[in-house]
Amino acid sequence: MEKQIEGGLPTKASDELEDHIIICGYNEMVESLVNELEDPDIPFIVIDDNEHHIRTLHRDEIECLFGDPTDEDVLINSRICKAKLLIANCSDEKNANIILSAKERCDINIIAIVNDKNNTHYLKYAGANRVISPKALLGSFIGRKALAPLNDRIIGSTHFMTGLEIAEFPIYPFSPLLKKSLKELTIGKSTGANIVGIWKNGTLSLNPGSDEIIKRNSILLAVGNKEQLRKLKRLTHQNKGILMHEELEYTENHVIVLGYGDVGRRVVKRLTKAGVLFVVIDTDERVFQDADFSYMVGDAASESVLKKAGVKHASTVIMIMEDDSDIIFSILVTRRQNPNCVILARANNIQSIDKMYKAGSDYVASLTIISGQMLGRITTLPYDQPLREETMMMYEGIEIEIYTVSSTSALVGKTLIELDLNNSIGLAVIGIRIDDVAISDIDPAITITEGMTLAVLGNEEQIEQFRKRFVR
Repeated sequence: MEKQIEGGLPTKASDELEDHIIICGYNEMVESLVNELEDPDIPFIVIDDNEHHIRTLHRDEIECLFGDPTDEDVLINSRICKAKLLIANCSDEKNANIILSAKERCDINIIAIVNDKNNTHYLKYAGANRVISPKALLGSFIGRKALAPLNDRIIGSTHFMTGLEIAEFPIYPFSPLLKKSLKELTIGKSTGANIVGIWKNGTLSLNPGSDEIIKRNSILLAVGNKEQLRKLKRLTHQNKGILMHEELEYTENHVIVLGYGDVGRRVVKRLTKAGVLFVVIDTDERVFQDADFSYMVGDAASESVLKKAGVKHASTVIMIMEDDSDIIFSILVTRRQNPNCVILARANNIQSIDKMYKAGSDYVASLTIISGQMLGRITTLPYDQPLREETMMMYEGIEIEIYTVSSTSALVGKTLIELDLNNSIGLAVIGIRIDDVAISDIDPAITITEGMTLAVLGNEEQIEQFRKRFVR
């Protein structure tokens, strides 16, 4: 890259860069998006006018460009006419300027990130092909998590081999699985599904041992076909269903939603559609001007307000306020008042995730991580293809690698016991395909042969270690 004479900051993309993605504006969400793009080796460049951001990216050998993304010359230097997509990720006003400047140069596909959903149509009018609200994405994600126990569908599962899917299953109050070991439960025998991991306080443990105890904050990661996963899902549910009727009262087994911004609106939309009994709490009375559901005006972190909302008898409490400190305090109050309810929390800052789990949340959804990951998937879709939320669900920080064993691989002739991938690298083999037949209930004594296809599960670092050692 060419450098500025003063400061050594890159101001022009390399001449070889083409068919790439231009990202205008850097923040934590883009940091997550960058991780998504680097894995499948999708070329991209980040434009930002913050010197610190560019120096950090340049130091980490991430292609970047220092300058104002509304400036046509800066866009030209990013090789915009050779790019396949531009993502406008600044303020709504600046995004409109970026879109107009980009369209002036060439007819490039543009995704605009909108901060205020009311500005969506303005960004479309400026020329954006898609307008994405990270808060709306997060709201859909949390809404789907909240509704998981209400139906028999497997929500958010990922298909990775013929007939095999992987899905998360939170453990709900009164589940018959609670306080029992995997050995006692014999889940594989009763459902056919295979437990490949357990989330606890935001940490994933792969290949859990038979003595692993299922607890209230456990989230099972399981592999199987649709019917096997349905059977497992029924076991993870509470025996007492969430009360569902049309009366606007909240006395027992209802859902409490704390916060009614963009995220809250999307959650409420899903709860309403499902016919779930719920109450919403927000400090701003104006947000309820057109509300046709039960709500309260008050501080969602207040013990007295939560008591009035029936927190002691709620089945689920969804915390999606703007302030992480308020959310953490609300988790503490809620967990003390109701040890058995399910708590779903939104983390606005990545640094708050661990604190929320320690405070007592069952599941924490990071705004920046989830929106960055979902945006990574959206960038691979044709701009005119409608978005289906099912295709955007995923597991934070976890990847699945599909690998066909070659004759030169160090895997050939070894059993899974000998390889001991769980202890040596930290990943799990979750599926094997032999002669077009995929299996998830894998005998660890099986010998790996040329032509087999393995599906391995782990984080980015673990997958990279696997590639270096075995992909040849």
